[in-house]
Amino acid sequence: MGQLDGKVAVITGAGTGLGAATAKLFAREGAAVTLVGRRVEKLRDVATAIDGAGGRALVIPGDVSEPATATRAAEDSIREFGGIDVLVNNAGLHAAPYLLHETPLDEWDRFLAVDLTGPFLFTRAVLPSMMERRDGAIVNIGSMVALVGFQGSSAYAAAKGGLVSMTRTTAVDYAQYGIRANCVCPGGMEPVEYGNLTEDQLARLHEAVELAGGPLLNRLAHVDEVAQFLLTLVGPGGRSLTGAVIPYDGGFTAK
Repeated sequence: MGQLDGKVAVITGAGTGLGAATAKLFAREGAAVTLVGRRVEKLRDVATAIDGAGGRALVIPGDVSEPATATRAAEDSIREFGGIDVLVNNAGLHAAPYLLHETPLDEWDRFLAVDLTGPFLFTRAVLPSMMERRDGAIVNIGSMVALVGFQGSSAYAAAKGGLVSMTRTTAVDYAQYGIRANCVCPGGMEPVEYGNLTEDQLARLHEAVELAGGPLLNRLAHVDEVAQFLLTLVGPGGRSLTGAVIPYDGGFTAK
């Protein structure tokens, strides 16, 4: 028996990185998974791997910042699988290294739309099913940047900091329905695609990490490790954990 037998999980940003690793792991543990993301070919690759291993996967291409994407993901999951038990709000942009006075308004708006409004839309969409089932687990993927000052990350930090606060409020508002909400704040993972950053921006981001001193353990977590931790949060091992904000950062924020 798997830890998620009979469960239905919606995972955003499921085509690559942590989202893909989480979707494959949850499927191996018995969950039917709904894969959401912008690149349909990547989602289909993950779905094919899941189907080939005997799992069940549903592909929902779309932008998480668009309300219609969240609505379609929830409605199609309920229609195909019968309900929703788990939500992992993983889709997001990576920190672009702008000082606040240099940050273009459209960059600010874009980070808030994808990294904060997207999780709001998906959480809002799945909650009715979880409330009806009187059970559910929501995991928001935040960032260590939400917990400490980090150079050149105003828009990203604001969005992820908002996500931390939304997580706690969700935990308080929906505990009466047996719904849990937690936020995991990585300090960098591998492999990860930095698709929204130019080569120059990525170099500046690495410089900012070096300036901040890096993680105490001097290593980045592999996405498979983080996925295993998410499984603990949404599975039987996390039944009494809600409202938690958990740095998964190799000790970066302990300094």
